[in-house]
Amino acid sequence: MASEPTPEQSYCADQARRNDWDRFICALFAPRFARETLFALIAFNNELARTRALASEPLLGQIRLQWWRDAIAAIYDNPPTTSATANHPILAPLARAIAEYSLNRAAFDAMIDARSDELDEDGFPTIASIVAYAEATSGNLARLQIAIIGQGINPPPATIRAADEVSIAWGIVELMRSGRIPYDQAGHVDARLDAARSITGEIDRRFLSVFLPATLAQSYLRRPDASRVRRQVRLAYNAFRGKF
Repeated sequence: MASEPTPEQSYCADQARRNDWDRFICALFAPRFARETLFALIAFNNELARTRALASEPLLGQIRLQWWRDAIAAIYDNPPTTSATANHPILAPLARAIAEYSLNRAAFDAMIDARSDELDEDGFPTIASIVAYAEATSGNLARLQIAIIGQGINPPPATIRAADEVSIAWGIVELMRSGRIPYDQAGHVDARLDAARSITGEIDRRFLSVFLPATLAQSYLRRPDASRVRRQVRLAYNAFRGKF
């Protein structure tokens, strides 16, 4: 299966742990077969997210993102075993996941486009622009995670709705924690988390790891000074109760 450990995927797990600890720790509560593939997806998302910080000017960032756009296009346009995946250790496990789970190419393109657009923007003037960005980045990442855990089969609509709410809320929290938007959007985050939790009984629990960022979101808003260990304990407590 695409999720069996390989050298490339071990690299992805390490990158996910180092660069996106929050999503990494949530992915540990996913079904075992899916974890390594989720790490590859998280590592890919981090490569996109780092572009703004790494590029000294927008043009260089656009060149970097175009490389990833071309790499994803090559995976979809060519067999996974071709040289299209040879240029980065994240690409081979991504190619296997795309083939095995029929992952939606539009989701990858939207994630890249959102990072491209932000290189030329100074900020987010409205809540609508914040939500659109969170949906394109965190939201599409969550939908790809769901496709992997569901092994290419769509879950009940309530699961998708709840995942959308949680992933957008988490995307907003990420923007607040990075200092790109003020913390006055906490109420909007709470409203989305409440909306997701209001349909908890209809959610397929196989996908719990996709909802666990809700626990971290509230932790960062309520206890921004809490230690990583405290957050991890709270996350595990909720996960074992099947809650988020």
